[in-house]
Amino acid sequence: MYDAMMLYGSFARGDFTETSDIDLLQIKQSGRPFSVRRGNVELQVMPAGKLLEMAREGDLFALHLALEGQTIFDPSGFFSNFRESITVQKNYDQPRRRASDLGWFLIDQAKSADPCIINRRFAWCARTILISLAVERGRFLFSPTSLEKEFPESFVRRVLSLRRSSSTSKSREDALEHILLRYGYQRPALETVVDFENHFSATRNDVALSTLATLFKRESRQTSNSYS
Repeated sequence: MYDAMMLYGSFARGDFTETSDIDLLQIKQSGRPFSVRRGNVELQVMPAGKLLEMAREGDLFALHLALEGQTIFDPSGFFSNFRESITVQKNYDQPRRRASDLGWFLIDQAKSADPCIINRRFAWCARTILISLAVERGRFLFSPTSLEKEFPESFVRRVLSLRRSSSTSKSREDALEHILLRYGYQRPALETVVDFENHFSATRNDVALSTLATLFKRESRQTSNSYS
């Protein structure tokens, strides 16, 4: 039995298309966070305490939910409390650096890994970097369309378009590299998958660890914390 549920992403904003995902957030009182995907429906399940902690830390995914999410079911008023707990940080260097680290890792894996997974995460890395910069400018932009207007370069549009693509063209890797070098961070001095995994663990890069687990078919307990 769930305690609260929210619709977020393109269906909450009203800019969805026939290929858009339906993104749902389910709040539970306890347990661990995880995500489930069935067709074009993705469900994020998160304990209430974790989401409140993210709100107080100014987490970008929490900001996305607070500003664009539409409440479906909330008898206890949890989401009101959640929105009141939101704190916007002045600096989003840490999530931008984590997204950059994952981006460089994905470029290394792009030729051998599932292109749908790679492309989805390419788009996530780009959006995290660009959203973080926009928020630092006082602009709360989460949709690909609004980010393309804020950052009008062709390589930005190329990467943001990859979310539902199975493309294996090298141009996608070049485009993400342009974003990382212009808006993110230089490649870390890491060589092997083990090097990256140890770095992701040390920097508490949960999305990167979840992605690595998915690519190499390992068990993961982390959510994807995706924007839609």
